[in-house]
Amino acid sequence: MSRVFVAREIALDRLVVIKVLPADLMAGVSIDRFRREIQLSARLQHSNIVPVLAAGEVDGVPYYTMPFVQGESLRERMRRDGALPIAEVVTLLRDVARALAAAHALGIAHRDIKPENVLLSGGAAVVTDFGIAKAISAARTRGDSETAPSKETLTQIGVSVGTPAYMAPEQAAGDPATDQRADIYSFGVVAYELLAGRALFDATRAHELVTAHMGEAPVPIGTRRPDTPPALAALVMSCLAKDPNDRPSTTSAVLDALDAAAGAGTVALTGRNLARVLTIYGVAFAAVALAARLAITGIGLPEWVFPGALAVMALGLPATLFLSPQRAVRGGVAALGALVLVVAGYMTLRALGIGPVGSLFAKGVLKERDKVVVTDFRVVRADSTFGAMLSEAVRTGLSQSGAISVVSPADVGAALRLMRHDPSLPLDLAAARDVALRRGAKAVVDGDVSGVAGGYVVSLRLVTADSAKELASFHAAADGPKALIEAADALTRQLRAKTGESLRGVNGTPALSAMTTSSIEALRAYALGALAYRESKFERAIALYREAVRLDTSFAMGWSNLGNALGLLGMRAGADSALRRAFQLRDRLSEWERLWVTGKYFGFPSQRDPIAAGAAFQALLDHGDSSLPLQNLATLMLNRRDYARAEPLFRAGIRLRPTPIGRLNLVPVLFNQGKSREAESTFASAQSATPNHPLVPQWAAELAYQRGDVPTVARIADSARSSPTPMLQIWGASRLADLALLRGQVSTWERYMRESSAADAARGAPSLPVIESILFAYRDVWMSESPARGLARLDAALTRQALDSSVHAEYHYLAAITYALGGRTDRARATLARYDAVARDTIQRRLDEPGRHRVLGEIALTEKRWREGIAELRRSDSTAKGMPADVCRICVYGMLGRAFDRAAMPDSAIVMYETYLHTPYFMRGAQSFVPQLGGADSYWVAAITKRLGELYDQRGDRVRAAANYARFVELWKNADAEFQPAVTAVRNRLTQLKKVERS
Repeated sequence: MSRVFVAREIALDRLVVIKVLPADLMAGVSIDRFRREIQLSARLQHSNIVPVLAAGEVDGVPYYTMPFVQGESLRERMRRDGALPIAEVVTLLRDVARALAAAHALGIAHRDIKPENVLLSGGAAVVTDFGIAKAISAARTRGDSETAPSKETLTQIGVSVGTPAYMAPEQAAGDPATDQRADIYSFGVVAYELLAGRALFDATRAHELVTAHMGEAPVPIGTRRPDTPPALAALVMSCLAKDPNDRPSTTSAVLDALDAAAGAGTVALTGRNLARVLTIYGVAFAAVALAARLAITGIGLPEWVFPGALAVMALGLPATLFLSPQRAVRGGVAALGALVLVVAGYMTLRALGIGPVGSLFAKGVLKERDKVVVTDFRVVRADSTFGAMLSEAVRTGLSQSGAISVVSPADVGAALRLMRHDPSLPLDLAAARDVALRRGAKAVVDGDVSGVAGGYVVSLRLVTADSAKELASFHAAADGPKALIEAADALTRQLRAKTGESLRGVNGTPALSAMTTSSIEALRAYALGALAYRESKFERAIALYREAVRLDTSFAMGWSNLGNALGLLGMRAGADSALRRAFQLRDRLSEWERLWVTGKYFGFPSQRDPIAAGAAFQALLDHGDSSLPLQNLATLMLNRRDYARAEPLFRAGIRLRPTPIGRLNLVPVLFNQGKSREAESTFASAQSATPNHPLVPQWAAELAYQRGDVPTVARIADSARSSPTPMLQIWGASRLADLALLRGQVSTWERYMRESSAADAARGAPSLPVIESILFAYRDVWMSESPARGLARLDAALTRQALDSSVHAEYHYLAAITYALGGRTDRARATLARYDAVARDTIQRRLDEPGRHRVLGEIALTEKRWREGIAELRRSDSTAKGMPADVCRICVYGMLGRAFDRAAMPDSAIVMYETYLHTPYFMRGAQSFVPQLGGADSYWVAAITKRLGELYDQRGDRVRAAANYARFVELWKNADAEFQPAVTAVRNRLTQLKKVERS
């Protein structure tokens, strides 16, 4: 009956539910009359009724709000459990009957009682949507008359006056005399379904259900559920009477009958019965303890509770069989009480830190949320890779703790680099203590694995970071390599319990094999990948992570780390795919890792939902981990161009975790705010700390470009082409392509673009020739005087390979833009329609929406619909709609300048062109792979400077005209032959202006 949304009411900071009535339901309904009817429902205030908080309408669409109820609907419970226990059925029915009685006392009928409208929360049932169906029915009008309600027909049943499966006969017939007894009938249908575990009638279609309610006698509930108490069965069947006069007259009478039915099932507990009950309690207690011992329920009692509970059961059994009832009761109570006292004493000693069972928290040695560093385990007489594998397993096991936190491998690597310690060397106890002191960690977890006859012995100990004092030590045996994971699981649980973490928390977490992998080979590859990542050997880390998830496709942490590594190297498609798989498997992750994966999946690289990503990273901050979440929140702000908010977040993250990547991320934030000197000094600091980081040459080249030092850019890029790092090879060729296009050297641009694509394919990126053809066709149309060659190239490419879902949306859009720029708007629209037909990912469609507006804008401009084209181009700037920012901050200015220019609005064109040239933007020099968003300097600067010269020339501003002409000539003085006539013409005009100036 409504479209339901959960929202936060800002004024009171609480969750509410907004219910919006759909247009088809509200056809012919008076909004004012509906609002008056809702006001009557809002008078209901009862503990078993979800109240209406507010009602209103926006643009003719009515809505109302209710509190958000945390729990599940009765329908969900029935779908999961089927028929419910008799006692629970009576309890639920009492709550529903109380709600109905309160409403009926005020003259308000529900008219749509069904399991979907009964919510279970906090052990009670509450009824929602009181009076809504009645309000819709009463407000339905004929024509324009507000006083003449229309007569509902069967086509309206289910949306206007109730739900067919629970509708009283008189209600289905549209009887205007329908009253509160219709609710009693619906109540009876719900009660019948709760007891029987099935619907009252077998019909499924609406008209068949209506017919059954009006004329078919239901099967007695006693036949469906033989153990139904007779009094309860009689009540249910009386509620289902076809004639309203044969049903209970009021819901108060229903409540009385329910109380009588419940009382009839009470059993007296005295004498020997009580002794038997004690025995049952003993058995139940033993079962609970066993479940806790096996870590099924997470109760977390000591190991000896299970045999103790068995002793209680053993005492209760002979007491029941041989002793008098009085002695049986006393014996059972005494045995159970003794066990409870012993357990309580143990838990008290543990909490107070007294004796060998005392926790480290209670003794004051550690505090909750203190950090620990995990060493690289030593290996004796065993496979050397076991050390890294067990270290990673222990680190994962400890990360499940809600009491202590583990310093991440990335933080460890950063600290080692600051210490000038080789990250490739094993992290022994001495180095780990230094890292711990730098990171504010209080203790170090050290360990080793030794090969012995028949298996292995794994040892683990906790020592203080400042003095190396041993705080605890544990040992476990493993029969073989596969048992090592179980041994690591047992040891980390013992350590967590010793620190003082609640036993419920320790035993309530999943097994380590479920959190990581049951495959020893996969865990070994994962551990070695983590070690390579710590050493900044990202390509090797990716290969090892891929091997780990190949060996175990459900290895959630493997997918997570693979996605992070791929994203770091700019492999967006692979990173997105890996993070999506990790997100699907997030239930296998620890709480920290689950939040991390959620934030990365929604935030990077596709930016599906920055709000959800921000919430996950904020939860990590609340969890006590500050550095990584801060940097990721900052990156979200950077992507949205909110540089003022990104800067303090980056700085806070750097203070907590002074890694080079943090400083490198801060560089563009500073530059884009006009703080170029601070950007330069921040980059110098990061470069001196980690000169071999793959971002260092890229940032050095961009800063040189901003200073106008193009030869330095070319030198750095050319050097990167011969780097052993594929990421730098790709970037180097791409950056040289940007410089070639900036200078008008198209053939050189194509050569470097092909080289970059080949390097990208060599590292595993999919190779699609159609993408290269689209890029080249776009360049032809954009820069050539005649678009014919580019259009022919594009037609040929799309004939060879049609665009489908394997080709990213940006290239669908780029093809459409190319057609629009070349005057073929029919082909542009067809290309856009083809993308709409193949695109299935609605989130990706939303993210691609700015590119769609660029296409529509270019089509409109080609068709000389200037205002519409300008409006669409403004929409192509994604931040205008609060969406994640595209990669090009300044491109919209170039596009709008060109649009105003074509629309004969020269003043506006000049403003936009100058804004493009003078807006600080760190990445303006390198945008070859995203020209569908407008490109950057390689596409725009030559065209803008030439056109600005002409526009200023037309206005008689010879100084500005000459300056722009001169810049254009300098840029294209060595351009390809096809562009030299244009260069010559501008050079001649510049000479004339200089003569005029001298005269």
